[in-house]
Amino acid sequence: MSVSDLIGALDAIPKLMNSSSDADTQISGGPEWLTQRYVQEALRQFYRDSNLRIIALDGRPALGRGENYGGVLTRITAEFVSGDGNSQIGNYIIKTTYESNEFVRKVMEPYDIFNREMSVYEQILPKLKALLLEIGDSEQLFAETMAVDYDRSALIFDDLSKRGYVMPDRLLGLDLNLARLVLRKLAKMHATSAVLNERENGALESYDRGMFNRHTDNYAPIFEGMVQAASNCVAQWPGYELYAQKLNDLVPVYMELGKRVFDVCPGINVLCHGDLWTNNVLVKYNEATAEPEDAIIIDFQYAVWGSPAIDLFYFLNSSLQLDLHLHHQEELIQHYFTIFSDTLRKLRYKAHIPSLHNFHVQLKKKSFYAMHTSLGIFPIQRNVETDDADFNALIKTDQRAINFKNACYRNPATQKHYEKAPELRLTDLRLSPASAQGDNYASVMFRACVKYSTDKGSTSKSLIVKAMPELGAMMKRMVGESHIFHTEIAMYTEVLPKFEAVLREAGEETALCAPCIYHSLEPRQLLILRDLLPLGYQCLNGIPFIMTDNINYNSDELEAPAWLDEQFLQNALVEHFKEPSLIVTSSEISPASARGDHYASVMFRAHVQYSIHKRKFSKSLIIKTMPEADGHKKEFLGDSKIFQTEIAMFTQVLPKFQAILREAGEEITFCATCVYHSLHPKKVMIFEDLLPQGYQVIRNRFVNINELRSVLGKLAKWQAVSFKLLKDQPGIFDELKFDLTTIPNFLGQDFMKDALPNFIDMISQEENLKEYRKYFEPMRENLLLRWQEVIREYRENRQDNAYYVLCHGDIHIRNMMFNKDSDCMLLDFQLSYIGSIANDLHYAKYMLLSANDRKDNCDALLYYYFDTFVKTLSKIGYQGEMPRLTHFRNQIFDRRYSDIMLFTIFLPGAYNMRKGDDPAKLLQDKNLLKQLYQDEDYKQELEYLLPRMLHLGYFDLQEEK
Repeated sequence: MSVSDLIGALDAIPKLMNSSSDADTQISGGPEWLTQRYVQEALRQFYRDSNLRIIALDGRPALGRGENYGGVLTRITAEFVSGDGNSQIGNYIIKTTYESNEFVRKVMEPYDIFNREMSVYEQILPKLKALLLEIGDSEQLFAETMAVDYDRSALIFDDLSKRGYVMPDRLLGLDLNLARLVLRKLAKMHATSAVLNERENGALESYDRGMFNRHTDNYAPIFEGMVQAASNCVAQWPGYELYAQKLNDLVPVYMELGKRVFDVCPGINVLCHGDLWTNNVLVKYNEATAEPEDAIIIDFQYAVWGSPAIDLFYFLNSSLQLDLHLHHQEELIQHYFTIFSDTLRKLRYKAHIPSLHNFHVQLKKKSFYAMHTSLGIFPIQRNVETDDADFNALIKTDQRAINFKNACYRNPATQKHYEKAPELRLTDLRLSPASAQGDNYASVMFRACVKYSTDKGSTSKSLIVKAMPELGAMMKRMVGESHIFHTEIAMYTEVLPKFEAVLREAGEETALCAPCIYHSLEPRQLLILRDLLPLGYQCLNGIPFIMTDNINYNSDELEAPAWLDEQFLQNALVEHFKEPSLIVTSSEISPASARGDHYASVMFRAHVQYSIHKRKFSKSLIIKTMPEADGHKKEFLGDSKIFQTEIAMFTQVLPKFQAILREAGEEITFCATCVYHSLHPKKVMIFEDLLPQGYQVIRNRFVNINELRSVLGKLAKWQAVSFKLLKDQPGIFDELKFDLTTIPNFLGQDFMKDALPNFIDMISQEENLKEYRKYFEPMRENLLLRWQEVIREYRENRQDNAYYVLCHGDIHIRNMMFNKDSDCMLLDFQLSYIGSIANDLHYAKYMLLSANDRKDNCDALLYYYFDTFVKTLSKIGYQGEMPRLTHFRNQIFDRRYSDIMLFTIFLPGAYNMRKGDDPAKLLQDKNLLKQLYQDEDYKQELEYLLPRMLHLGYFDLQEEK
C-alpha cells in the first residue's frame, strides 16, 4: 500500500453505529450496552459482512485491580460464522469508560481522555505510520484499532496476546534491552509527530489536556495526597526528616509546578504519549532466548503536545528495574536522542534540531516531572495491596483513600526505591600490615582496604582487622589462653558506648574510640574496627609530623637562603607586632612541606624564640618565597605575578570577606594570618604556622565527605561575598587578573602540549576506550585554547547572566589543611582571579575528590555548595535576583572544555602525586609524562567517565565552536 493510499484510507476506519436490535446478553464485567449483539455488529462492520453471526462469546476483565486506572478493559473471545459459512475464532480487547461510576466520570470529564484517545487512534497514529513509510521504515509502533465508537467512548482492538504479546511485570520493571526497545519506538513516534505538526501547521497543538493542564485541577487530590503520604512516610525514617519537611512544603505549590512541566516552551516539542509505563507496553519475547524482539505502545488517553521530557521522565522513573533507574538513565536518554534526531533528519524536519547537550538542558527545565513520577506515580504503579486499588481510592480524600495512599509507601519495593537497604557486593580487598614493628604484641593487626558496591553505587572503606596470633610459638603460648579478646569486645561493644551515652546526656559530645564493625570469639577471636587513619588520626612517634629523611623534601627546601636569618625574622616580627623592643633570641629553620606538596614557591618552617620587654615567647612561622636555585622552577615562575596576587588576597581581599561575613553573624576564618609580606628586595610572605593549631595537610588518604563539605562550604561563602561585591562594585577585583594561563609560556610546557596526544595514544590501545578516540581527535589543536577561553571569560568574553566569582584557582588536596573536627584552612592563593562559578568546582572535582566521590557524591556536593552559596547571599543582604540551581548546573556544563582538559591533562598527574611521586620530575621528563597514562586506576575511572560524558552530550562541541 502506498503512502497516499494509507492516508486516503483514514476515513475507512469503521465507526460503530448504535444497534437497533433488541437487547440481548450483557458481557460480564462490562457496561450495560456491551452485549453479544453489540460485538456482532462491530465484527460485521469491520469484516464488511452483514451476515456474520456470533455463535459463542466469552468476556472477562483484561486486567486485575490496580493494573489500570484510566478505563475498563474487557477481553473478548468470539466464535463466529461468516456469510460464506466459514467458522472463525477471534480475540479482541474492548476499551470503555467508567460510565457506570458517576463520580469517576465527572472527575475525568474535563480531561476528555476518551475522545482524545479515539481521535489519536483514528486521525493521528495512521499519519505517523505513513511518515515512517516515507523513509522506508515499516516498524510497527502502536496497536491499531478495529473500530472507534464515539457515542459510547469505546475502542476495539485485535487482542495482541494471541500473537504472543504480553504485558511486562509491572512489579519487576523493564531490563536494559526492553527499555531500549521501547525508547526506540517512542523516539520514532515523537519525531514523526514533530514533523506532522510542522507540515500541518500546528495541528497537534490542540492536545493540551495532559495529567497536569491549565483547564482543570481535578487530579489534585491524587497528586497532593500522594506527596503528603510520601512526606508522612519519609518522616518516620531516621535522618530523613529534612526531606519530609521539603515534601510537605511542596503540597501548596505542587499543581502549579506540574502545570509548568506541561506548558509548551521554546525548543523542540512533540506529541507525548502522556502515560508511558510498563502496563502501556506489550512485548513479544523470543521463545528460544527469552529476549524481547518487539514492543507495541498502547493507551493514548493522555496524549499531549509538549516537551519530550514528559514521556522520558515518566517512563524512566516509573518503569525500569532499580539499577537502571539509578545508574543508566543518561545512557537511555542518549539512546533515545540518537534515534529521535536521526529520524527528524531523515524526514527533513525544518526547525532546529538541538544537540544532545542542549536537549539535556531542555529536559532539566522540566525535571520536576522526574521527581513527581518517582515520588507520586511509581508507588501507585508498583503497589501490591490491591484490595482498595481503584480510581475512587486515588481521587478521594476519605479514610479509605488515605489508607490506600499510605499503603503505596509501605510497599518494600517502593521503600527500596527511595531508601535502598544496600545489597553489598565485595569487589576488591587489599590487606597490608596495620602497625609498625613494636607497636603491639598481644595480637596481629591488618589494614583492609575494601571496595564494595551496592545499588547506590561503589564505595570503599578502610578497616583494621585485629586477631589472635596464629604464628610464633612464644606469642601463641603467652596470649592463647588469655581473655584479652573477651575483655576488649566487652569494652568496645558495651562499656565505652555506655560511657559515651552518659557523657552525651550531660551535653558532652565525645567519641572515646573507633567504632567496632564486627566481633567474634568463635571460630576465631576477631575484632574489626573502623580505621582512624583516614579520619586524620595517627600514632605519634617522637616529634609529631617532623620528617627526618631528606628524600621526603623538595630539594630546594633542604637549605634556607642566607638572607633568611634571625635578623630578617626579627624585623618581620617587629613590624607585625609593632614592638621595637622585640628581639629574636634563637630560630630553627627546616623544610615546611613534603616533596610534591607544591611547585610554585619554596617554603620553610621557622621555630622562633623571642622576647618583648624581657618576657619570653615562641612562635612557629611559615616562610614562603620564590625559588632561587637555577633550574626549571625558577625559569618557569620568575616573571609570574603569583606573589602580587597572593599578597593582595591575604592582606586585602580575604580579611574584607571575613569582616563582611562576621557582620552578618558568620564567624569564619579562611586562611592563616599573614605576619609579613614583601616584593622587594625579595618576594616573601610569612604566615602563622597552622600545624600547632591542630591543622595538617592530608597526604596518605583521600579527603572524607565531612572534609569535602567543609572545603566547599568555605569556598561557597567566600565566593558568595565576591559575587555580591562584583554586582555592587564591578571593578573591585580588577588587579586579580593573573590566573594559571597567564604564567609565561605555561601552555607551551611539554606537560601541557603533549598531554592530549598521550591521552589519545593510550585510549587508542585500550579495548574499552578506543571507541572514544573520535571525540578527542578534533580537540588536538584547540583544547588548550578553549580551556584558556573558559578561564579568561570574565576579562575577555563576559557573558550576560553568568555567575562570576573570585576563584581560588588551584584548589587541590595539598592546598588546604584540616583539623580533627574537619574544619579546613585554605592555602596558596597565588592564582586567584575572577571567573565563572564553574571553574573552581571543575578543578576540585579532579584535584580534590576521590574517584568514588566523583562517581557517587559529586551531585550531592555540588548541591551542598550551591545551597550554601545562596544562603550566604541572603545572609549578607544580597538584593539582586538569586542564582538558580538549574542555571548553575547549566553553566558548569557549558564550560565543559575545562572539565575535559582537567581529566585528560591534570587528573593523571593527580593520580601520580597521590601515590607519592614528585610532580617536579613530571614537568621535565617526557617519558614520565607518557607513563602517567598507563596508570590502571586512571584507566579504570575512564571506563566510567567517558560513557557518562557521552550520554550527557559532553562531546557535542561543534555547534558551540
